[in-house]
Amino acid sequence: MDNSLNDNVDRLAKYLEYQIKKNSLIFNQEKEHLYAKINDKTQQLRLIAHDPVHTNQAGQISANNIDSEKQQIDRQNREDMDYYHKNQSQTNDENTPVHNSENATNGLNNTEFKPITLKKSKFYSREVPEIGIAEYLKRIFKYCPFGNYEILCLLVYFERIRKSYEDPSIEKLQNRRLCNSTLVSFNNIVEINAYSVHRLLITLVCVTCKFQSDTFFTNTRYAKVGGLSVKEMNSLELSLLLMIDFNLYVEKNELLSASELINLFS
Repeated sequence: MDNSLNDNVDRLAKYLEYQIKKNSLIFNQEKEHLYAKINDKTQQLRLIAHDPVHTNQAGQISANNIDSEKQQIDRQNREDMDYYHKNQSQTNDENTPVHNSENATNGLNNTEFKPITLKKSKFYSREVPEIGIAEYLKRIFKYCPFGNYEILCLLVYFERIRKSYEDPSIEKLQNRRLCNSTLVSFNNIVEINAYSVHRLLITLVCVTCKFQSDTFFTNTRYAKVGGLSVKEMNSLELSLLLMIDFNLYVEKNELLSASELINLFS
């Protein structure tokens, strides 16, 4: 690739800024649609409230809606648990020799398994960082430098994360177990937005340089440059590896696609 290193750093920053703006636009559109629905429902309730004949009916409708939503949630929870039971049973049948019939029949009801509940990813910060992503990237590049090859790998990894969030396939949503038999939640998938992009970037730089480069730094340095604690840096590194299923290998066609993609942000 003939482009200079500094130019590619700027192009990567523009790519990340584009992802932030795109997802921010989608979020605002969804929010406006939600507010419109709420306003319509509120207006309907106000009209009914001013009609004495329909006052009792309004209360009954509201109660029925609550019951209906609760039933939907309960049904979804049951479907999720059935899905977990089914996948766990298949995993035991195909990959794990069963030595204890009691453990095999218990499945997820066994006390050894600890399903992780739905929760917010560690990559989302509480507030949008004051430093822009372009300035943040240049800071990382200044104190933890990397080359053109690492930039292309970073772009490949970001594209994998973006595609996993926008179109997660059924095959990727398979239950995975750690050595302590704790189920890994599917919610490790992260959207690239203003709240997550900074932590994703510093963690990806850390992991990419360790795997793809002969020159890399300690987590203490990456944490200091990225504005994180060492403990948080270590935790984000593990979360990222789990999110990408420890797949850091980059195919040649992926590098070619990344090279074409980064040139679009000249």
